[in-house]
Amino acid sequence: MAPLKDKVLFDCWPHKALYRPGEEVRLVIRRDKEAFAGEDISLRIHVYRLHRLVREISGTIPVKKASENPKDHTISLGDFNESMSGFGVEVRDDVRGVVKYTAFDMAEKSREILRYGFLSDFSPADREDTADLDALLAFHLNMVQFYDWAYRHHQFLSEDQIYRDLMGKVIDFSTIREKIGGCHERGMMAIGYGAVYAAGKDYHDAHPEEGLYTSAGDPWVFIDRFYIMNLSRENPWRARIIGEYRRALDQAGFDGIHMDTYGFPKTAFDVEGRHICLEKEYPGLIADTRKEIAALNPEGILVFNNVGNWPMGETARAPQDVVYIEVWPPYTNYEHIRQIILDARSASGDTKTVIIAAYIAPFRTGKAAGALCSALLLFSTIVSHGATHLFLGENNGVLTQGYYSDYTLLSGGAVKRLREYHDFAVRYGALFYDPLLKDVSMTHTGGDNQEYCCFSRDWSPTPEPGKRWLVIREGAAAKLISIIKLSGCGEICWNTGKPDPVEGGEIAFSIQVDFEVKGIWQADPEQEGGAMSVLPWTRRKTNRGYYIDFTVPRTGLWTLVYIELLNPIFSQRSFS
Repeated sequence: MAPLKDKVLFDCWPHKALYRPGEEVRLVIRRDKEAFAGEDISLRIHVYRLHRLVREISGTIPVKKASENPKDHTISLGDFNESMSGFGVEVRDDVRGVVKYTAFDMAEKSREILRYGFLSDFSPADREDTADLDALLAFHLNMVQFYDWAYRHHQFLSEDQIYRDLMGKVIDFSTIREKIGGCHERGMMAIGYGAVYAAGKDYHDAHPEEGLYTSAGDPWVFIDRFYIMNLSRENPWRARIIGEYRRALDQAGFDGIHMDTYGFPKTAFDVEGRHICLEKEYPGLIADTRKEIAALNPEGILVFNNVGNWPMGETARAPQDVVYIEVWPPYTNYEHIRQIILDARSASGDTKTVIIAAYIAPFRTGKAAGALCSALLLFSTIVSHGATHLFLGENNGVLTQGYYSDYTLLSGGAVKRLREYHDFAVRYGALFYDPLLKDVSMTHTGGDNQEYCCFSRDWSPTPEPGKRWLVIREGAAAKLISIIKLSGCGEICWNTGKPDPVEGGEIAFSIQVDFEVKGIWQADPEQEGGAMSVLPWTRRKTNRGYYIDFTVPRTGLWTLVYIELLNPIFSQRSFS
C-alpha cells in the first residue's frame, strides 16, 4: 500500500466559477474513497486576499466506510463583499499533514473577467457524465464554448433527438441540454458555437445567390465541406444565420453565441460580381446579432473570433463582450503574444476581457514534459499582460489545433501544475486584470530609463532566450513585476516544447517611487499555493527623488512581485 503522503486524500475547489458580492461561497471537498476509513476529516481553512488573511474557518467532513463511493461535501466560507477581487484558499488536515490549495473570485458582473473553456462531446453516453464540468470548474473557467454541437452550420437544430453533425460526430440534444444545466449549476455560462458564414454543399447548391466567390468565379470552400456564404447586410444569408443564433438561445438554452470565422476570405465577390470586403461587414453583423439576442436575453454573451488577429482593429469596439483572438503564424513568438494583447486592450478602450485562443501543438506532436512547460510559459505570458487563455476543456483535455473535438488528454501531474497556475491567476486577478495598471516595460527600464533598475545580467524587458523576462505594470496605488523565466529556452517560439527552467538565483531591483511604500511581496504559483511572502526593502534619497531597493531571493518559471503604495494623494505623502 502506498504511504499516506503519496495519496491524493482529498481535492477541493469552489462550488461556482464566479461569485457576486454578498453571495455565499462554498468549498467542494472530494475525498478519496480509500484514503480514510471510519474517521472524520477535520479541516482548517484559511482565506487570503492578496497577502492578508481575511478569514479562518473550521470544518468537518464525515467519512463513511471505505468501501463506499466517495461523496462530495461542501463547507461554507461565508460571503464576501469585494466588488472585483480574487481570494486564495488553503485547506489543512493537520492530523495527516495534508494541505490543498484553491482560489475563487467575485465580480459585480460576469463580463468583468471571462475565462473560457470548451466542451465538444455530446453523445448519449456523455449525458450522465459530470466529470467534464467538474474539471472545468476546478480550473475556474466561467464561460464554456459548446463546440460543434449543431446539426449543420446552416441549420443548428435537427428534427431528431440524436443526430450526426457534418463531420460525422454523434450528438444527443438532451446531452447538450444537460450540459447547459450543469454549467448553470456551477456558475458557468454556456456559449453555443456557430460559424458566421459556413453552409453545407446542399444548402449552397440550393441557394447560390447567398454564396461568396473567388476572383476566378469559383465558390469559396473550406476543407471541401464548408461553403462560405455572403454575410453582407443585403444578402438573405445574414438574416438566416442571425436567426439560427436566436434559435440557439431560445430553444437550446445557451447564454450566448461564439461567432466563428476562418480568417479567409478577406475579400470576395457575390454572385453578381460585386466586390465585398469582409472586415467592413463584420462590425455591422456583430451589432445586428447583439440586437437580436438581447431581445431574448439582455445579458446574453457575444464572442467574435478574430482569426490570426484579423480584423481586430475593426471589431474590438463592436458590441461584443470580449476581444477574442485565435493566434496562428506568423504570430509565433512571445513578443507577438504580448503585442497582440496590448493592441487589443487599447483598441477596445481596455473595457473588455482579451481572450487568446492559442493551441499547444507539442501536446500532440512532442514530449509531454516539454509541452507542459510550453503551456505554463504561454499562460504566464498571457495573464501577466492582463488577458485570459482558451486552451483547456473536455475532461482535462487541451487544444492542440483548431478542431476542438480532437483534443488531447492531460496526465494527472500536468493537471496539478496547470491548476496551480490557474489558481494563481484567479487569486491575484484583481492585480492582473486591473485596467488602471499600464504596461511600462519598454518605457521605464533599460537604456536611459531609470524608473526600474535591475541588477542582474540575465534580464530583459522583452522575451529573449536565456533571460528572465520582466513584464512591468504600474498604477497610482500599485506596481507589478512578472518575472517569466526563459533561461532554459534556446528560442522564444511559444508553440514548441520547452525544458523546465532551472530555478533562478537572486535578482535585485532599485525602483523610483513617488509615494510611500506600504510593502513588497513576492509569490510563485508552484510555491505554497501561490501565497505571498514579504520582501525586505530599504529606501534612499537620490537626485531623482526616492528609490526603494530590494532583492528577490529566487525565481521560478513565473514569479510575481507586488509593490503596494499608500493612498497616493500629494497632500498625504508622509516621507520624512
